[in-house]
Amino acid sequence: MKLDEFTRGAIYVDTNVWYMHLRADPAHQHILTTFLGRVVRGAIEAFVSILALDELFYRLLLARVKDATGRNPLKVLRTDLAGAIATHSDIVDVALRKLIGLPHGHLVSVETADFFGMLNSIRRIQPHTIGKPL
Repeated sequence: MKLDEFTRGAIYVDTNVWYMHLRADPAHQHILTTFLGRVVRGAIEAFVSILALDELFYRLLLARVKDATGRNPLKVLRTDLAGAIATHSDIVDVALRKLIGLPHGHLVSVETADFFGMLNSIRRIQPHTIGKPL
């Protein structure tokens, strides 16, 4: 199902949706704005895990470093991790706090049992792919 086809109910929102919204991806901005409007109005309950937010923080930090320095962000972080975080993380922190504050947005924990639930869900969707060698 495409994001713009989801109009009501509960959904887990992964890193890319938040990232494209916060980075104002022009190709998808209308879809993202419509989707998040549905979340704010309560038609959709959006769930996100701390793992997705950790990844989002890192990806936004890399983008911010690249935008601000014009350099390869990995090289910048390898050279001065503490300095790069001190210089660029505040804006990322504010953005993530706003996301968590969205009405009908929920931060959920990740439990060990979720791993087995994930595998079972995948099996139901694509039963022929489970157990085959990578």
